[in-house]
Amino acid sequence: MEEIEYNNNNNTALCQIKFETKLNNQAAQSLARTSIKRLWWAYVLLSLIWIVVGVINIVNPDEPDVAFGITLIVVGVLFTPVCIAITFAVVNRNNKKMPLLSDETTETYVFTPDFVTLTQRKGSDYESTMRARYNCFNKVVSTSTHYYVYLSAQQCHVISKRDLVEGSLSDLDDIFARNFGAAFVRK
Repeated sequence: MEEIEYNNNNNTALCQIKFETKLNNQAAQSLARTSIKRLWWAYVLLSLIWIVVGVINIVNPDEPDVAFGITLIVVGVLFTPVCIAITFAVVNRNNKKMPLLSDETTETYVFTPDFVTLTQRKGSDYESTMRARYNCFNKVVSTSTHYYVYLSAQQCHVISKRDLVEGSLSDLDDIFARNFGAAFVRK
Protein backbone atom coordinates (compact mmCIF):
# COMPACT_ATOMS: atom_id res chain seq x y z
CA MET A 1 0.00 0.00 0.00
CA GLU A 2 1.25 3.49 -0.80
CA GLU A 3 2.19 5.80 2.05
CA ILE A 4 -0.57 8.28 1.11
CA GLU A 5 -3.80 7.41 -0.66
CA TYR A 6 -5.79 9.95 -2.64
CA ASN A 7 -9.49 10.52 -2.94
CA ASN A 8 -10.42 9.91 -6.58
CA ASN A 9 -12.94 12.77 -6.61
CA ASN A 10 -10.71 15.72 -5.79
CA ASN A 11 -7.19 14.24 -5.48
CA THR A 12 -6.78 15.35 -1.86
CA ALA A 13 -4.77 13.34 0.65
CA LEU A 14 -6.75 11.13 3.02
CA CYS A 15 -6.06 10.78 6.71
CA GLN A 16 -4.42 7.60 7.88
CA ILE A 17 -4.62 6.10 11.36
CA LYS A 18 -2.09 3.42 12.23
CA PHE A 19 -1.78 0.95 15.12
CA GLU A 20 1.11 -1.43 15.75
CA THR A 21 0.12 -4.25 18.10
CA LYS A 22 1.22 -7.70 19.21
CA LEU A 23 -0.97 -10.71 18.46
CA ASN A 24 -0.62 -12.24 21.89
CA ASN A 25 -2.63 -13.61 24.78
CA GLN A 26 -3.64 -10.13 25.98
CA ALA A 27 -5.96 -9.59 23.00
CA ALA A 28 -7.70 -12.93 23.58
CA GLN A 29 -8.03 -12.22 27.32
CA SER A 30 -9.52 -8.79 26.61
CA LEU A 31 -12.07 -10.34 24.27
CA ALA A 32 -12.95 -13.00 26.87
CA ARG A 33 -13.46 -10.29 29.53
CA THR A 34 -15.76 -8.39 27.15
CA SER A 35 -17.79 -11.53 26.44
CA ILE A 36 -18.14 -12.26 30.16
CA LYS A 37 -19.34 -8.70 30.79
CA ARG A 38 -21.98 -9.20 28.10
CA LEU A 39 -23.17 -12.45 29.70
CA TRP A 40 -22.80 -11.35 33.33
CA TRP A 41 -26.56 -11.07 33.82
CA ALA A 42 -27.06 -14.71 32.70
CA TYR A 43 -24.44 -16.01 35.14
CA VAL A 44 -25.98 -14.05 38.01
CA LEU A 45 -29.53 -15.06 37.09
CA LEU A 46 -28.61 -18.75 37.01
CA SER A 47 -26.78 -18.41 40.32
CA LEU A 48 -29.81 -16.76 41.88
CA ILE A 49 -32.09 -19.52 40.60
CA TRP A 50 -29.90 -22.18 42.26
CA ILE A 51 -29.85 -20.19 45.51
CA VAL A 52 -33.62 -19.54 45.55
CA VAL A 53 -34.42 -23.20 44.85
CA GLY A 54 -32.01 -24.14 47.65
CA VAL A 55 -33.70 -21.77 50.11
CA ILE A 56 -37.14 -23.08 49.10
CA ASN A 57 -35.95 -26.64 49.82
CA ILE A 58 -34.75 -25.61 53.27
CA VAL A 59 -37.83 -23.63 54.32
CA ASN A 60 -40.43 -25.93 52.74
CA PRO A 61 -42.95 -26.51 55.60
CA ASP A 62 -44.12 -29.87 54.24
CA GLU A 63 -40.81 -31.62 53.56
CA PRO A 64 -37.74 -29.53 54.38
CA ASP A 65 -34.60 -30.97 52.79
CA VAL A 66 -31.79 -29.04 54.45
CA ALA A 67 -28.91 -31.04 52.94
CA PHE A 68 -30.24 -30.71 49.37
CA GLY A 69 -31.05 -27.03 49.93
CA ILE A 70 -27.55 -26.27 51.21
CA THR A 71 -26.10 -28.14 48.23
CA LEU A 72 -28.11 -26.01 45.80
CA ILE A 73 -27.09 -22.81 47.59
CA VAL A 74 -23.41 -23.81 47.39
CA VAL A 75 -23.83 -24.61 43.67
CA GLY A 76 -25.47 -21.21 43.17
CA VAL A 77 -22.69 -19.37 44.98
CA LEU A 78 -19.96 -21.20 43.04
CA PHE A 79 -21.68 -21.18 39.64
CA THR A 80 -20.55 -17.75 38.41
CA PRO A 81 -16.88 -17.98 39.52
CA VAL A 82 -16.59 -21.52 38.12
CA CYS A 83 -18.06 -20.46 34.76
CA ILE A 84 -15.65 -17.53 34.56
CA ALA A 85 -12.68 -19.75 35.47
CA ILE A 86 -13.69 -22.30 32.84
CA THR A 87 -14.02 -19.56 30.20
CA PHE A 88 -10.48 -18.30 30.85
CA ALA A 89 -9.10 -21.86 31.02
CA VAL A 90 -10.59 -22.64 27.59
CA VAL A 91 -9.23 -19.37 26.16
CA ASN A 92 -5.74 -20.11 27.52
CA ARG A 93 -5.83 -23.71 26.24
CA ASN A 94 -6.88 -22.55 22.77
CA ASN A 95 -4.24 -19.82 22.76
CA LYS A 96 -1.49 -22.36 23.44
CA LYS A 97 -2.54 -24.24 20.31
CA MET A 98 -2.16 -21.18 18.05
CA PRO A 99 1.41 -20.81 16.81
CA LEU A 100 0.84 -17.24 15.61
CA LEU A 101 -0.35 -16.08 19.02
CA SER A 102 2.88 -14.82 20.55
CA ASP A 103 4.78 -11.64 21.37
CA GLU A 104 6.81 -12.25 18.19
CA THR A 105 3.75 -11.73 15.98
CA THR A 106 3.06 -8.12 15.09
CA GLU A 107 -0.10 -6.69 13.63
CA THR A 108 -0.18 -3.36 11.83
CA TYR A 109 -3.60 -1.85 11.25
CA VAL A 110 -3.88 1.08 8.86
CA PHE A 111 -7.27 2.78 8.69
CA THR A 112 -8.16 5.22 5.91
CA PRO A 113 -11.60 6.68 5.20
CA ASP A 114 -12.50 3.82 2.82
CA PHE A 115 -10.30 0.85 3.74
CA VAL A 116 -8.59 -0.98 6.54
CA THR A 117 -5.33 -2.81 5.89
CA LEU A 118 -4.04 -5.41 8.32
CA THR A 119 -0.54 -6.86 8.05
CA GLN A 120 0.48 -9.71 10.33
CA ARG A 121 4.14 -10.75 10.64
CA LYS A 122 5.96 -13.39 12.65
CA GLY A 123 9.66 -13.02 12.00
CA SER A 124 10.61 -14.18 8.51
CA ASP A 125 8.32 -17.24 8.74
CA TYR A 126 4.95 -15.62 8.19
CA GLU A 127 3.46 -12.49 6.62
CA SER A 128 -0.13 -11.87 5.63
CA THR A 129 -1.80 -8.68 4.40
CA MET A 130 -5.52 -8.09 4.16
CA ARG A 131 -7.18 -5.00 2.74
CA ALA A 132 -10.94 -4.56 2.94
CA ARG A 133 -13.67 -1.97 2.71
CA TYR A 134 -15.59 -1.32 5.90
CA ASN A 135 -18.74 -2.99 4.56
CA CYS A 136 -16.91 -6.32 5.02
CA PHE A 137 -17.18 -5.86 8.79
CA ASN A 138 -20.17 -6.31 11.07
CA LYS A 139 -19.66 -3.57 13.67
CA VAL A 140 -17.13 -1.72 15.81
CA VAL A 141 -17.30 -1.31 19.57
CA SER A 142 -15.15 1.39 21.16
CA THR A 143 -14.35 1.20 24.88
CA SER A 144 -12.06 3.47 26.88
CA THR A 145 -9.10 1.17 26.16
CA HIS A 146 -9.85 -0.86 23.01
CA TYR A 147 -11.57 -1.06 19.65
CA TYR A 148 -13.34 -4.34 18.89
CA VAL A 149 -13.69 -4.63 15.10
CA TYR A 150 -16.18 -7.44 14.46
CA LEU A 151 -15.96 -9.52 11.29
CA SER A 152 -19.05 -11.42 12.46
CA ALA A 153 -20.90 -11.94 15.71
CA GLN A 154 -18.24 -14.47 16.77
CA GLN A 155 -14.98 -13.07 15.34
CA CYS A 156 -13.30 -9.76 15.97
CA HIS A 157 -9.99 -7.93 15.99
CA VAL A 158 -9.01 -6.42 19.33
CA ILE A 159 -7.00 -3.22 18.98
CA SER A 160 -5.58 -1.51 22.04
CA LYS A 161 -5.88 2.28 21.83
CA ARG A 162 -2.49 2.67 23.47
CA ASP A 163 -0.91 1.09 20.36
CA LEU A 164 -1.76 4.11 18.20
CA VAL A 165 1.37 5.26 16.33
CA GLU A 166 -0.05 7.60 13.69
CA GLY A 167 -3.17 9.73 13.43
CA SER A 168 -5.70 10.34 16.16
CA LEU A 169 -8.43 8.37 17.90
CA SER A 170 -10.98 11.09 17.16
CA ASP A 171 -10.22 10.82 13.42
CA LEU A 172 -10.70 7.05 13.61
CA ASP A 173 -13.97 7.54 15.54
CA ASP A 174 -15.12 9.81 12.69
CA ILE A 175 -14.19 7.17 10.09
CA PHE A 176 -16.05 4.48 12.02
CA ALA A 177 -19.11 6.70 12.55
CA ARG A 178 -19.24 7.50 8.83
CA ASN A 179 -18.83 3.89 7.70
CA PHE A 180 -20.79 2.04 10.37
CA GLY A 181 -23.47 4.47 11.52
CA ALA A 182 -25.44 2.80 14.33
CA ALA A 183 -23.11 -0.24 14.12
CA PHE A 184 -20.36 1.92 15.70
CA VAL A 185 -20.98 1.60 19.41
CA ARG A 186 -19.18 3.75 22.01
CA LYS A 187 -19.16 2.36 25.55
